Amino acid sequence: MTTGTRRALALDRSDPPEAAGDMSGAADRELDGPAGRTLSRRRRSRRHRLRRPTNSVLWAFILLTPTLALIAVYKYGPIGAAVWASTRFFTVGGQAQQSVGIENFHTALADGDFRHSLLLTVGFALVKIPLQLGLGFGAALLLFRTSKVNSFLRTIMVIPAVTPIVIVGIVFLFLFDREIGLVNTLLHLVGVEKVGWLTNPDPAKVVIVAVSVWRDAGFTMLIYLAGLTAVPAEILEASRIDGCSGPQQVRRVVWPLLQRSTQLATVTTTIGAFQLFAPIFVMTRGGPQNATDVAAYHVYTQAFVFFNQGLANAMALVLVALLIVVTGIELYLLRARWEY
Repeated sequence: MTTGTRRALALDRSDPPEAAGDMSGAADRELDGPAGRTLSRRRRSRRHRLRRPTNSVLWAFILLTPTLALIAVYKYGPIGAAVWASTRFFTVGGQAQQSVGIENFHTALADGDFRHSLLLTVGFALVKIPLQLGLGFGAALLLFRTSKVNSFLRTIMVIPAVTPIVIVGIVFLFLFDREIGLVNTLLHLVGVEKVGWLTNPDPAKVVIVAVSVWRDAGFTMLIYLAGLTAVPAEILEASRIDGCSGPQQVRRVVWPLLQRSTQLATVTTTIGAFQLFAPIFVMTRGGPQNATDVAAYHVYTQAFVFFNQGLANAMALVLVALLIVVTGIELYLLRARWEY
């Protein structure tokens, strides 16, 4: 091996990156013409595309920040204000005075009328949930097949759900009026004495539950219709081949596969029961004899009739806490055990 060869090998071993750089530079010099400029533009374009997603996400976050801030203020601001107000004593004029800590919560939980309203709310929910789920599920089964008649009947079922609840309350107020109501008029025609639907405790509870279920059953039907659409036809066909009758197919195949729909329908119905206010405000005003004084209406009377703002906010937070506990139990008990 000659001296020049040894010297060249030593240079290669000592500085390979520079050699690679020289080769790259040589290649660039070889492509110094139009081809070289095209290659350079392609490299820059590729590097720009690699950096673009990060820049896009950053700009999207920057542009969405004002909207997200407004959502946070309007969503969590009232909750923070309620927590703050629940620790204050307010005068009749609505001016916040000294802090009272958790005294408002003690007063709320010690109030027998408030505890009665909570129990009444839970009772309404226990009656409303099975009735509304049963009516919605039955309507979904009957109207699942696509046809003009079924489409019309679906629309009829959904109309109450999109009708303002105040209008619904006014309509039922006249329907169940003791003297001029249509219900008592029909009962009188068949020889039945007129009933004070809204002036006696037990009939008033029945009317409030009926109004609430009638209005919200269409929404529950839509939930179950969506679930039925997702049930694979192969499973239904296999059950028919195995000899399942219609009722057996519903009980053993369809109903278990609709657990997620049932979970959603149960939670939304529970929330609706805890929020029950407008029909009571329009039709009974919490009466007769506090028979329909549910928690939401009781909070309203404390805040806007007796002007106990701090106590009303404490009661509202207790109601929210109870709702969270109840829905958490429902989600646990109704967790899906079947997948399809």
